[in-house]
Amino acid sequence: PVAVSSADAPPLYFDYGGFPPETYEYKYPADGAPALAEQIRSLLKASGVQSQADAQRGWDHGVFVPMKLLVPDADIPVVALSL
Repeated sequence: PVAVSSADAPPLYFDYGGFPPETYEYKYPADGAPALAEQIRSLLKASGVQSQADAQRGWDHGVFVPMKLLVPDADIPVVALSL
């Protein structure tokens, strides 16, 4: 099933290795959006796509790196989907 991030404030998940130490100290303090996550899950279900809410896993580099570039102030909530 598709995992939909549902935490209020997910931590960063550093799922890489061998990079300079400063790359493991990145911060991206945007809020999550649990209510939006549930709306997304409802839309996925209506389309026949199974999903599950995931309030445990943090945002990996596929989420926080693009978001740091697009919205550096981290002033919009983020919901991540993971296949």
